[in-house]
Amino acid sequence: TSSAAPSYARETLQTRTTDEGGNDGYGVMFDIVANRPVEVHNIYLSGMQSYPMNIKIFTRSGSHYDAYDDISKWEVIQSYTNFTADTNGGRLSFPPQFIGVEQTRAFYIAIVETYGEIWPLLGGLLPGINYRDGIWANDTAINLMEGLKFFGISEEKPMGIGTTDSGVYLLEGPGGTSYNMKDARIEYSLADTIMPSTEPTTSVPPTISIVPSLGPTSSMSPSSSPSISSMPSGSPSSTPSISSEPSSVPSVSPSSQPSVSAMPSLEPSESSMPTSTPSKSPSSKPSAAPSDAPSVSSKPSSVPTTVPSAAPSVSFEPSASPTMSLMPTQSREFLESSTAGDRSGSFGVLFEVTAKRSILIQTFAVKHFGGNGFNFHVFTKSGSIGSSYSDASAWTKLGQASYGTLSSTLNNPVTLPSQNLSPVMLNAGETQSFYIACVGNYFRVHEESAGTVVENSDASIAAGLNKYPYDTLFHSS
Repeated sequence: TSSAAPSYARETLQTRTTDEGGNDGYGVMFDIVANRPVEVHNIYLSGMQSYPMNIKIFTRSGSHYDAYDDISKWEVIQSYTNFTADTNGGRLSFPPQFIGVEQTRAFYIAIVETYGEIWPLLGGLLPGINYRDGIWANDTAINLMEGLKFFGISEEKPMGIGTTDSGVYLLEGPGGTSYNMKDARIEYSLADTIMPSTEPTTSVPPTISIVPSLGPTSSMSPSSSPSISSMPSGSPSSTPSISSEPSSVPSVSPSSQPSVSAMPSLEPSESSMPTSTPSKSPSSKPSAAPSDAPSVSSKPSSVPTTVPSAAPSVSFEPSASPTMSLMPTQSREFLESSTAGDRSGSFGVLFEVTAKRSILIQTFAVKHFGGNGFNFHVFTKSGSIGSSYSDASAWTKLGQASYGTLSSTLNNPVTLPSQNLSPVMLNAGETQSFYIACVGNYFRVHEESAGTVVENSDASIAAGLNKYPYDTLFHSS
């Protein structure tokens, strides 16, 4: 047989093109979801500056949604030093990255050094409208999802420090405005072909004898089925023949006497297939003891029970194909406190969060007035604030984040990096108190009556206390 050689031609997915000017950025992060098994080989970026730059390409199995600010969840697959778009044509190559059918792989292209130059992508990005589950470009094999862009990244901090001028840049936070590549190309190959053999296999056709042999053939092992001779023997055999296989055509009439085996079986016979028709009457002699294990039917009952079982059923066979969601279950949600009121300032604020469902609190976004020397410290305690606002021993520190300079317009509010804070798990109905303090500068608060609540379907925030002025983290006022 001969095998047709599979096609190894590279396929190309073209991203959105437009005559309008694009956006700048220092990094772009996105997911690719495969409809067929593929290997991604190259990404061609447009609008890159011609000056030398250092680039790192990261990837991870799964989505980027819960890893866009945690470099420990990524793997570097390629590094470029003094990359220039003029000599490389904007092509970024890396070892082939396999994506199985209905699986997701995230990519992050980070320009970590520009040697003092600015605008490395020079209009190579475009804004999207549906960050959560929007498809940026697709064909029959892959879906390129809407993604994120980054500013202010470096070799040491390839994902920035968690501000809009050093980290993820979104106009409305995660879940809002997205970004991805303009007029770019993703080059991949299909991975569901089979390697051909180096040479075709050749079968020698069997020979057919038209003259019967003079004597019978002998075999060390009996044949699995009886042989059929076109020429019957002239004399009957002295002993009856015995077949190891039952006849494929049983006799029409039953024998007058039942057959008797000279050797009974050592083990009772077992059927690999249950009877399709159960016995109509129960046995007159039921077994004395119950069976050791319950019977298992290869087919479901045609009449299911109307009462649910006390425990879930367990399948011994996996599903034919896994279920797939374009969005992970750990997508981030934001609950915003009141934005009304005046521009009050404080060095600290205490508040309470009550969960309506199980939630994981990972970070906080804090509004400010801009300036220098922001050093945020975040504490928590179980239950309400009560009288513990000045008791340092009642609180546990989650972490801290510092900023030399914050702009009142570009990075406001500032989202504290989640990798700097320990997450807090709350079950439905539980209340947790939080205390955010800032050493070196004050931030923005809204004056409200104690206990005023802002809520959504997941949780509620209750107004608490502010700390202004103070000279220690747990001042008595």
